[in-house]
Amino acid sequence: MTEPIREQVLVALQARLQSMTGIRQPWGTAYPSPPKVERSRLVPENPTQLPLLWVIEGAVDGVGSTVEIEVTAGGEVGLRHEFKVLLGAHIASAAGVTAPTWRQRLWHDVLVTLMAENTLDGLVMAIEWLPGAETNEGSAETVATFVQPLNITFHETVTTD
Repeated sequence: MTEPIREQVLVALQARLQSMTGIRQPWGTAYPSPPKVERSRLVPENPTQLPLLWVIEGAVDGVGSTVEIEVTAGGEVGLRHEFKVLLGAHIASAAGVTAPTWRQRLWHDVLVTLMAENTLDGLVMAIEWLPGAETNEGSAETVATFVQPLNITFHETVTTD
């Protein structure tokens, strides 16, 4: 038995983000430690074990995920999902690089990594980067953060019999 499609999407996002290891482009070095990706919104207890990313279903500007019935025929219903996901990250100063610089690197790497396979191996139609990303902008921060809202569109057919 398979998990519901929204769960599959979150698992696929988690796996894709955990693959961001080794030399990263365009800056040409690895992260201070391999990225850890959680399924709950966390604030790191130990800022030396970063980067820490998380993916959760969430609302964007007060609007959560939606589903629309597109087709009904012979006991099957075609659904279109607009799945709102919040992707967050925490990263610390390391290797002589400030946390805000690491944050910019990490955000760019997440963007490139997810856009390289924008359908999560055919699971979804597209991942859309929504406006309204939140960051801590202070240059003196030792741990930098961002929260990037995403809209993930996909179709699903369910049997009602």
